[in-house]
Amino acid sequence: MLLLALVACSPPPEAPAELDALIGYLFSHAMDEDPAALQEGATNLDAWMDARLDETLEGYAVNVLDEATLDDLDGSDRSAEGLVGAAVGHVSPHDTLDLVATVLVTAPTERDPDTTIAHESDLDTAERDCFLSRECGSLQYTSRATDNFALGLQVTSTNNVQYRWFDTASGETALVQRTWLAEQPTVNFDWLEVVAQYYVWVSLPHEGGTRNMYAMWALTRITGSDVPEDLALSLAIDGMAGGGDRLDAWIDENPPSW
Repeated sequence: MLLLALVACSPPPEAPAELDALIGYLFSHAMDEDPAALQEGATNLDAWMDARLDETLEGYAVNVLDEATLDDLDGSDRSAEGLVGAAVGHVSPHDTLDLVATVLVTAPTERDPDTTIAHESDLDTAERDCFLSRECGSLQYTSRATDNFALGLQVTSTNNVQYRWFDTASGETALVQRTWLAEQPTVNFDWLEVVAQYYVWVSLPHEGGTRNMYAMWALTRITGSDVPEDLALSLAIDGMAGGGDRLDAWIDENPPSW
């Protein structure tokens, strides 16, 4: 009994200070029942962004992701071997609620039609509204989308999606979202295979708006083409960097009414 009590009361693992490990730590602890790890990670991320946010605006290498976390996502046996990743920071004038409500309430085909040409999900509106009111602390659903990328690339993917509210150490409201592929996506070019993909978004309050960090890890295979091996990662960076700007522009033109 004493051993069980000690294990139950043990503190979360110390949050890393450097972004390449820290963002993976936040992905790993996104849905922990105890928010202590998220709070510590958010504190470190805030400090890192204070000093080095500009380094991420065009992409920052993040190649650390915990394999044990991947295995625990949905019970599937997953490997972190070969994953490469990048993070992109974005400063928004809008608060976290406006950002996440816009993402959850408006269809991406309406909000960003040049990027997303088809989308469907099993998101329950009652569960969504409960989450947006913060009466519910988390939200989970599955989505399927067809997205356009540069060079005529088109990808259709099904993703598991999770959102989580948490309070920062100073008591402000913050958000973490993570997604991962439910199955291997289809790609319109036979020289590109997307084997695995993981994504996290952390939104922290800052000076009336938010500072946001997006990160994606992927394993891709390119065969029979002169296309550079880092193409998929470059496209992911472009998508994350532009996505924050497009979301802000939509909210500017369509002020939230919730």
